[in-house]
Amino acid sequence: MNRAKIFIAFTIVLALALQVSAQENKSVKSLNLSVSDQTEIINQIFDDGFEKLMGNSENSPIQTCLTPLVENEKVIFISTEIEKGSVKPEIKGYRFRFMASAQMEKRFQKGKGECYFRITRFIVSNSKVKISLSRFYHIPDYIHAIGFQYEFEKMDGKWRKKLLRNQRIDS
Repeated sequence: MNRAKIFIAFTIVLALALQVSAQENKSVKSLNLSVSDQTEIINQIFDDGFEKLMGNSENSPIQTCLTPLVENEKVIFISTEIEKGSVKPEIKGYRFRFMASAQMEKRFQKGKGECYFRITRFIVSNSKVKISLSRFYHIPDYIHAIGFQYEFEKMDGKWRKKLLRNQRIDS
């Protein structure tokens, strides 16, 4: 009988500990990004990575990207599921066109040799936010991409950027 009481008490204590732990995890992950937070983060990744990704590195298929021109501005396609209101890069000489992933896949299935950029969703973990900016060259049966993954943390009211890694895909 004593073993049964100890087992029941242990089970109750364990259940309470797990419930408290789950509630703490919920509160830790509930960092809400305002539109201005999202805009600040996206502006920082464009300030840091856009020109680097536009540069034609040697031996990269991105050298062969076709970039449409409209009224003397290069048209840059951006695939993202982030709300378009927070994605407002303004870079002289460029015009940005946003598309959902499904639209982008349809457009690039034709394999004209155009490139596009992809901004991932915001991944929130504790007080940090991860996001990636990549440039893709996609023709039928071949994908090449280069990009950067960033981590942000808000300190003293400003978002501080940290480059986590360079990314590259060849398939």
